[in-house]
Amino acid sequence: MKRLFILLLLVNLGLAGWGYYRSVTKVVAPLPTRGGNLELLSERDKSAAARSAGGFDLEQRLPTIPPASPLPPSARAAKPGPTAGVSPSSTTLASAEPARPRAPPAGPSPGPAGKPAPQPAPDTQPHLQKCRALGAFDRRDAAEQVAGQLASLNVAAKLRQESVQTPNGFWVLIPPLASHDAAREMEKKLEAAGITDVWRPAKGDLENAVSLGLFSRREAAERRRAQVVARGFAAEVRPRMSESDEFWLDFPVNAPIDSAALKRRFAHDYPDLKVVDRECVLVDTP
Repeated sequence: MKRLFILLLLVNLGLAGWGYYRSVTKVVAPLPTRGGNLELLSERDKSAAARSAGGFDLEQRLPTIPPASPLPPSARAAKPGPTAGVSPSSTTLASAEPARPRAPPAGPSPGPAGKPAPQPAPDTQPHLQKCRALGAFDRRDAAEQVAGQLASLNVAAKLRQESVQTPNGFWVLIPPLASHDAAREMEKKLEAAGITDVWRPAKGDLENAVSLGLFSRREAAERRRAQVVARGFAAEVRPRMSESDEFWLDFPVNAPIDSAALKRRFAHDYPDLKVVDRECVLVDTP
């Protein structure tokens, strides 16, 4: 039994040694050499003799360039080499030429949050031009009748209505007072002084004033005021204005009839007509 154990031990040791020997003595492929295939000295002498007999050697060796001496650390810090992949000339040009600003893209500039800038609103105002106006007429039907006669003369007229303030008599009055009670007290004083025909406007610009009469002519209004002032009251004369409508006919300045001819044509029916220049909305000539 002891011999069998020793025999098995020896066999195991032999197998282990054989495996170790195989792992150490693996066949390694030969590395390629820089100079090409190896040749014997005798073969190299024969090839040299053949080259000398037949001409020059095409496989001459290039001269060996000695390595550059390393720079000291101070020189390397002062003059750093160019960046890898960039030639020194391109680096010098890039540093010498300043960067040019790029032009902004064409088109409207964007507004906040990338939204396009709002476009200006279209012009909705009417276009004006120099024109002439014929008037004024007190009634619309009269203006329309004259416009029809102008159309027969190839004059395109446009009817225009205006509200105007016109004098309509003259007030004699005590100017508006501070309150309704003050106006009533002034009315009592005037009546006590023998000044009759007075009344107080209830609203409007003359509220709390005391009226002393309405006259169609200024001369009569001035006589009334003098009577009231002579009795110690500060009266004044004011024109009485009333609002009324009047009508005008606008037509182009290049109409085929002049202002003098227009006045002569309508002088019989409308002796007070005027022709004035003004700005008006475009009127197309037919």
